[in-house]
Parts: sequence; C-alpha cells; structure tokens
Amino acid sequence: MPFAFPEFEISRSVHEQLKTVARKYSIDLRPGMLHVLKGRAFEEICRVGRDTDTDLIVIATRGNTGLKHLALGSTAERVVRYSSCPVLVTHGAQPSGTVPGFRKILVPVDFSECSMHGLAYAKIFARHFKSKITLLNSVHFQYYVASDECSRYDLPRFMQQAYVVAQDQMRDLFEKTDWDGLEVETSLQTGHPGQQICEQARDSDMDLIVTSTHGSAGFTHLLLGSVAEYVVRHAHCPVLVVPARSPKPSY
Repeated sequence: MPFAFPEFEISRSVHEQLKTVARKYSIDLRPGMLHVLKGRAFEEICRVGRDTDTDLIVIATRGNTGLKHLALGSTAERVVRYSSCPVLVTHGAQPSGTVPGFRKILVPVDFSECSMHGLAYAKIFARHFKSKITLLNSVHFQYYVASDECSRYDLPRFMQQAYVVAQDQMRDLFEKTDWDGLEVETSLQTGHPGQQICEQARDSDMDLIVTSTHGSAGFTHLLLGSVAEYVVRHAHCPVLVVPARSPKPSY
C-alpha cells in the first residue's frame, strides 16, 4: 500500500527522531554520522558498516522464538550472518542508561582459527573491564546410526574419545596462551553447542558471551545452521559475535 505521507516527510521526521536520541544520550553528531535509508534493514546496516569501515555494530533484539520468530525472522540474526565486522547484540534486559560491566565473559571455543579470533576480542574486553574469562568447549559428536548395535556399543566409545581429545586441546590452549594476568577458567560440556553455551551463561550469571562465526551463508548455512545465531536468539545476556573475516583486533 502507498505511504500515507510523502517520503520526504517521513525521512525528515526520522531525522528529527534520531537527533532527539543523540541529544538524550549526549552524542555529538558530526557529518556522516546520521543515516536514514530505505531498504531491507539488515542489508542497509551491513552495507553502511562496510562503506564506513565500522569496527563494531551494536543492535538490539526482542528475542522472538517459535512461530513468531519464523514469521518475522530476526534482523539481528541476519546482521550477524552477513556483517563484515563484529556485532554486539543486546536483549533489552539492561535498564535504560545502564552501562553493562561485563565482569564475567563466556568464550565458546572449538579450537579452530575462527574461535581463536573470537578469543582475541574477548581478551581485549576482559583487560578493559577487568573481567574473568570462562572458556567453554561443548563436545558434540555428529553421527549417523546405521544399526542398534552401533548406537549401543560404538557411539559411547566415540563420545568418550572425543571428550578426551577435547580435554587435551583445552589444556594446551590454557597452558600455551599468554593471558597477560587475566583470570581464566575452563569448562567442558557435552551436547548441542548452542544449548550448552546459553545454559552455562545463565547458570553462571555471565555478563557477556563472545563467540565467533565462520560466516557461511546460502546452502551451506541452511545445512549447518549457525551456533552464533542460536546463541543470539536464546542467550539471556549480550552477545558479541566476531566473524572470521573481520580484521584482527588491536588494543
């Protein structure tokens, strides 16, 4: 249906609303810092992020799930999927004007180069906020059961072997990383990574989750899904998602 007001009037009204928000939060607006665009929200957010060489996108999500999520989708999840820079997703839990402290940071790792990229960002946040880091690895053994005998005898043995390997990798990561005096602990869990991340964050009252994503899209994304998007949708606390293609952080 056509707009009830001319497009120019809508744009001017939105400009004024953005200026009001800037004044409320004492933001000094400079040329090029205010954008009113037309198009699909996630596409325009990611495009402006690339065009302005943005270091961080901060976006809120209502955390819709179930049928409502399937019907509406999530701009935040799509920004996480396509952004070329890290994305900090908040869930509206903080009262207006409250600055999060990030005292405890949860960092999921799968020991890949991608997850190490996320860990580098977590260390920067931890140094700045004097936070405690918890490294989490979830042993999730994907398999196809060919027979009852396989699931009865072979699967438990494979799971046990995968857990032992994860223990060794976690120990190597902890011992060989320069933590620069940061307080760090480790946690090994078994199960779906997204569920384990959200449960650990909730049970341990984490203030921030720093996770990474390989940035797969299209058919590969449909097949594999995204742990990062699951965490964005279900986590109770802010989530910093670091894409593997983003520049290495500097402090």
